[in-house]
Amino acid sequence: MTWVEYVATTDTWGMCDCCGKYDANEEYYYVAMVNDFYCKTCFEAWYNSQKYLSPSDYKKERENFNSMTKKMIQKGILSERRF
Repeated sequence: MTWVEYVATTDTWGMCDCCGKYDANEEYYYVAMVNDFYCKTCFEAWYNSQKYLSPSDYKKERENFNSMTKKMIQKGILSERRF
């Protein structure tokens, strides 16, 4: 998901949920596991800190992913398709 897609989907400023940075020209990552939007630096720190994921983590990730996908379809950012 690009910064522009995230802003259009969530109607937010598109700031990093970790450090507050926002810049449409930077790389950002939607992390469904925690339902957050991270700049590249914060994403790498979060990713490298993950050691063990429980089955409930995967369930929550899928729920968040599906919710974000539904919002993107409703706003016309994604075309409807099955996952």
